Amino acid sequence: MASRLLSSSCMLSYAYSLWLFTFSDLKTIVLPSTVFGLANARAVRLYHGDYNHDTASSWTGESMLRLPLVLFWLWIHLLPFTVSNQRDVKSIEEDRINKPWRPLPSGRLSRREAGFIIVTAYTLAQLYSLWLGTGLVQGAILVLLGTWYNNLGGADCNPFVRNLINSLGYTCFLTGALEAAANQPLFFLVLSQSTPFSLAPMASWVAIIAGIVFTTVHSQDMYDQAGDAARQRRTVPLVIGDAPARWMLAVCMVVWGILCPIFWDAATLARVVCAVLAGAVALRSLVLRDVDSDKRTFVVWNSWMAVVYALPLTARS
Repeated sequence: MASRLLSSSCMLSYAYSLWLFTFSDLKTIVLPSTVFGLANARAVRLYHGDYNHDTASSWTGESMLRLPLVLFWLWIHLLPFTVSNQRDVKSIEEDRINKPWRPLPSGRLSRREAGFIIVTAYTLAQLYSLWLGTGLVQGAILVLLGTWYNNLGGADCNPFVRNLINSLGYTCFLTGALEAAANQPLFFLVLSQSTPFSLAPMASWVAIIAGIVFTTVHSQDMYDQAGDAARQRRTVPLVIGDAPARWMLAVCMVVWGILCPIFWDAATLARVVCAVLAGAVALRSLVLRDVDSDKRTFVVWNSWMAVVYALPLTARS
């Protein structure tokens, strides 16, 4: 009995360590991507030519049943990336100061164990996508992007390469969540739709999301300039300067905050909420420049992104 309890305790401790690896990215990847997946999968039904209220009600129930599948698809694909990102010696030293509760700086796991987790999680993620029949392409691309970002200098060498990888990664997580929620590969989803939710609007919407991330994701770099400088990491604020980076963020937020609701001809309330949150990020980035404020600004940015992801549901036409 004691050995069984010990074994259970070890398994729970190990599972908690895995959770800690991904904890910081739940608000940036898992939760917003879930919103995108569920909202846009339902929007596909809404814009289908034979849409009616009965199919909409049926889809609402179906989406809730698939919610755990979507969440796990996102988490299992996120896990190996975060472990790889935190496994570098410099990352561990940085986390000893900023995030000592993480598994590696706290000593909960070793770097060798982390390496085993990376290989195992990447394998399980692909097998899970294969089992679902969705997210296969996105999962494979995420392996390549993760390797580029964490092992080949993609996160450090050039700020625009860093932002490009981030935008591609976000796009993979979002469309993977969409496929998991809709229970169909994106290719078949697009081909099955009639005007106006056809190939052009779908492709344009995904491209807009990628553009948003590419031009504004450096919001997460504003509060960690000291740590990035110590690691000689070339982020947007460190390369072009703190003030220009903030103005770039502010201007792009205002542009996207106006453009996104127009793209979907969103309802008035959705336009107001989107514009207010975008304006809040822009204003905070220019006025509130201390580390704690920048961290809160990034939280507001993530909240705004969740609103943007749900905009298709507010379209008036």
